[in-house]
Amino acid sequence: MASGPPRHPAILREQAVFVRDGRVVHEGGPREGGEWVYAWTRPHGRPRILYVGATALPLAERAALHLESPVPTIGRIRAEQPDALRGELVVRGFQLVPGTDRQAVR
Repeated sequence: MASGPPRHPAILREQAVFVRDGRVVHEGGPREGGEWVYAWTRPHGRPRILYVGATALPLAERAALHLESPVPTIGRIRAEQPDALRGELVVRGFQLVPGTDRQAVR
């Protein structure tokens, strides 16, 4: 029986947040904070990875802030990737073991 690629020992769980036309439309997984690293991905088209970040907020909450905040350092997708507000995106998050340095993993 084949298994997937080995999982990094600092990863507790994975989560996906689905975005359509600049809005969070579905969040799969827990709604809890913690140590998260995440990647904004485009399922179709290029570039495939739009942004990689780290947060202590619940993943869906941080995704919404990326899309809605007028402050560029908080609403990074809105400020830096305005074309991403059209179409479908997936935010793939990885919750880390408590105490893991999010920035180092990022």
